[in-house]
Amino acid sequence: MPLVLKDRVKETTTTVGTGTLTLNGASTGYQTFSSAVGNGNTTYYAISSAGGSEWEVGVGTVGAGTLARTTILASSNAGSVVSLSAGTKDVFVTYAASKALTQDDIGSLVQAYDADLTSWAAIAPSAKQDTLVSGTNIKTINSTSVLGSGDIVTGDVTLTGTQTLTNKTITGLRETRAATASNAVNLSNGNYFTHTLSGATTFTVSNVASSGSVSAFVLDLTNGGSATITWWSGMKWAGGTAPTLTSSGRDVLAFFTHDGGTTWNGFVLGKDVK
Repeated sequence: MPLVLKDRVKETTTTVGTGTLTLNGASTGYQTFSSAVGNGNTTYYAISSAGGSEWEVGVGTVGAGTLARTTILASSNAGSVVSLSAGTKDVFVTYAASKALTQDDIGSLVQAYDADLTSWAAIAPSAKQDTLVSGTNIKTINSTSVLGSGDIVTGDVTLTGTQTLTNKTITGLRETRAATASNAVNLSNGNYFTHTLSGATTFTVSNVASSGSVSAFVLDLTNGGSATITWWSGMKWAGGTAPTLTSSGRDVLAFFTHDGGTTWNGFVLGKDVK
């Protein structure tokens, strides 16, 4: 049952009590509810007695010559359904103040003032609505800061912490190149590491993604064959043997794991790269 609002819809009724109104036909120069709003549809209505002592505003459901008082929005009976007295009452389509939307003097969307409300009230956004605040400098969504401070800018964006991107197109993706003087590979620093071997070394890896997610990185190693290397636990190599590396030169290696670091697969991307 859609909500339908139409101009110049007005009838009379002599119905008494709290039940469905029997409508007596259009007032001169007006339309009936059935012809304008349509049977089965809903609309905002108002009822007013001749002296105005009894009145009611609500959502009504239109029938053939009838109007069911479906939801009461405001009334002379403290907001409850009015038990109508005998006599002729006007019934017409209205725009209920408690449902009206308008703009204030600075352009903000607000609920229109109603005598039954205590103040002008800003509309609370629904779960599917985003309220953008601060004019052209958008800083908050639903009154929650999205930047901490400053404005949204175009160009490079740095994502920190765990981020989930769904149905997004990523172009120009770049990884951070990290020179590590120690033997510790920290995946929070990047995915491409350079290191020059200067003696026996035991490598370690930290900040590995949890099982079910993939962690991968490249190690650009100089003089890797000049001393003994002990790789971190769980390493798997082609043929089950770690490669013999270049004693004076560059080797480029790649590693990945998908089980939280329990098992690592290692590959030689380039040996004695010049």
